[in-house]
Amino acid sequence: MDKLAKLPIFLNLESKRAVVVGSGNGALWKVRLLAAAGAEVAVFAPAPSDGMLALAAQASSRITFHRRAWCTADFADVAVALLEPSGEQAEIEQFRRQARSAGALVNVIDTPEACDFQFGTIVNRSPVIIGISTDGASPILGQALRRRIEAILPCEIGSWARAAKRFRAHLAERLPGRIERRAFWERFVDLVLAGRGTEGSIARLEAIVNEIHADLPHKERDAVTSVVVLTVDPADPGELTLSEVRTLQAADMIVHDRAITEPVLELGRREATRVAVLNDAQAAMSLSRLASGTSLRIVHLRSRRTCDAIGSASDYRAPIGHLS
Repeated sequence: MDKLAKLPIFLNLESKRAVVVGSGNGALWKVRLLAAAGAEVAVFAPAPSDGMLALAAQASSRITFHRRAWCTADFADVAVALLEPSGEQAEIEQFRRQARSAGALVNVIDTPEACDFQFGTIVNRSPVIIGISTDGASPILGQALRRRIEAILPCEIGSWARAAKRFRAHLAERLPGRIERRAFWERFVDLVLAGRGTEGSIARLEAIVNEIHADLPHKERDAVTSVVVLTVDPADPGELTLSEVRTLQAADMIVHDRAITEPVLELGRREATRVAVLNDAQAAMSLSRLASGTSLRIVHLRSRRTCDAIGSASDYRAPIGHLS
């Protein structure tokens, strides 16, 4: 995996304490975020702004105001501490020292070198949440990306995700097999991303389960290991078509030429087993061995730059077909 500028993580702040020092626009937005995430936010500002007072009135159960400067005791049991600095380095250092000694994660507005974490641009379809970071390089780029994502993401995706969350335990009972559950989730994704404007429905999820049960006799009779062969640029993930990316993400196993680089391989499922091979002949031997006694979806990634004539492709080509 290529180096990450920052690790994207999602914090559970439900009913946890957060301290915010300051009352300007930067602090106001972050108080909104912290309260929306379920945190109990304590704001310290000797002279709070009108915007902050209005926000506190709207969300009084989550936000409390203290018209004074902070003190050490205010950091007891705090998970997150945020400072809107007045401009003095001594203030920042003192705040960081006290907050960190209490075990809190620290954010100092517009001072990335003083932060344990940063707030990115957010697409909110909760519980579906997408965070975008440019590591401070270009916030406007992050906002542009958010607009692009907002435009293509169905508005009702959040309601479908909530329905799926409620349905998970029941699904494990109805479809105990891994392959059948995978089939369910693939159909679920197709339904949600179709964007037909319908809200999430447990009844519709139950209907998908019934469809899979109806298909089971046919699937069990015809269950085989299937192979798709993709001949791709070994170094440029941008060359793959959307269809090829979806095929990779559905694979249980990826057999790949050694020339295929990590950025291309990362487009596959994280859980997929990877098998590196030297050439097509070795791939054919591996696929022949893997095809017996199992029901797997395998993708053979061949390097467009170095592949030789496969010749025996039809010996292991599966019902999915051969893409090149």
